[in-house]
Amino acid sequence: EQRSRQKKTQVRKQEKVETEKENCFRPRMTDIEFSAMSKYFRHCLKKGLFDGFEGLDSNRLTLVYFCVSGLDLLSDLNDGESRQVLAWVRRAQIQQASESSGFRGSTFFVAGSNDESFWDVGHIAMTYTGLAILQICGSTVTALERSRILEHARRLQLKDGGFKCHAHENDSDLRYLFRDSSHWHRR
Repeated sequence: EQRSRQKKTQVRKQEKVETEKENCFRPRMTDIEFSAMSKYFRHCLKKGLFDGFEGLDSNRLTLVYFCVSGLDLLSDLNDGESRQVLAWVRRAQIQQASESSGFRGSTFFVAGSNDESFWDVGHIAMTYTGLAILQICGSTVTALERSRILEHARRLQLKDGGFKCHAHENDSDLRYLFRDSSHWHRR
């Protein structure tokens, strides 16, 4: 009986040592400053919507997506922010009647003339992030918008099954296929 107790004690000590080894590599949730994370997401969101990030203008919608998604994951996205983001995202959506549809990377790219409209096209990655933001912020696309986006995606699909990122590009890789697949999933 004495030996049995010693054996159990020894096993418990070994289990405790192994657990401590495992836990030393895992951050404790109390070590993470969630309020600081929210503050940083808001700082970047403000920069993404209003100022800064000029060098990343073609990807601004993706940066906004990361901020909105982060705040949502932290359960810290408020209604005022959602309304502000939705208004901005809607301006990044291709609205004119054209063969293109979806979302552009930024409101900066809106064509001001027919000469510029050649490059004012929906981008498959920006359409993914635009639709994701709409969903996170509690909005949707209309049936007409959805059909236009899906038709545009059909025109971007290549014979090998992949997708181009936009109408004037032949670049194709797995990222675009994933993003377009998620459009169909979100239907």
